[in-house]
Amino acid sequence: MVVDNATKMEKLLDLTDKIPSLKHIVVIEEENTIGGDVYSRAKEAGVGIHYFADLLKAGEEQLIDDKTPSPDDVHIICYTSGTTGTPKGVSSHVFLVSIASYLHFR
Repeated sequence: MVVDNATKMEKLLDLTDKIPSLKHIVVIEEENTIGGDVYSRAKEAGVGIHYFADLLKAGEEQLIDDKTPSPDDVHIICYTSGTTGTPKGVSSHVFLVSIASYLHFR
């Protein structure tokens, strides 16, 4: 889960018993805004806390080769509102390419 500040992150930690799938929280706000007691609460709940700046730095230090997507890879997840049923949405690269081709050649 990504939150913009430490206050929202703490509110999210209060809900960990209701969100068992929550394993990581990324905080966009600048570093050193989270107290040690919050880290202890997160550790007890099994949730890692990460600053966005740290993730950017790690990405710069641990570059990986680009991977060419296959036609069945997801390129974006776009959810419907569920007007006629349950909200859902996934789209593959082959769908994106077909839409782009249609728009280009029409």
